[in-house]
Amino acid sequence: MKKILLTLFISVSILSCKKDNNYDNDEELCKLLSKMKSDDQRIRKMDLLKNGTSSQKDSLWRIQKQIDKHNTELLIEITEKRGWVSKNELGCDGMIPPVVIFRHSPKEHFEKIKELIETEYNAGRIGGLDYTFIENHLKGRPDFDIQIVE
Repeated sequence: MKKILLTLFISVSILSCKKDNNYDNDEELCKLLSKMKSDDQRIRKMDLLKNGTSSQKDSLWRIQKQIDKHNTELLIEITEKRGWVSKNELGCDGMIPPVVIFRHSPKEHFEKIKELIETEYNAGRIGGLDYTFIENHLKGRPDFDIQIVE
């Protein structure tokens, strides 16, 4: 367990090092978004979250929260500099839709995310479904009011 936590801590520390990225290069952006996907899902898929002790689970979630914060800040930066990006636009195989990153974002970024998705939606760069999923998270994830139209 200590090795896992040390490895994850080092990963988070490395992720925290800020560097200028070229978000106009689709191939580089694809790699970055694919890495964000891996980081986003690595701990969430660990057996320890299901079978570990309470202390182990708490430790893993603390690390995950740092990863979520970093990914959120990075996606905010990407969106501010390039606009909303989609899997289809970039043709990335290894990335998850960016909506998932914002669905895992911490509350401290909710106001900025709301502002960004409003801008992107009004500019036609983010679809209604992505907008709704993110907005749902910002509102505390209430149940969706789904209506079937025949």
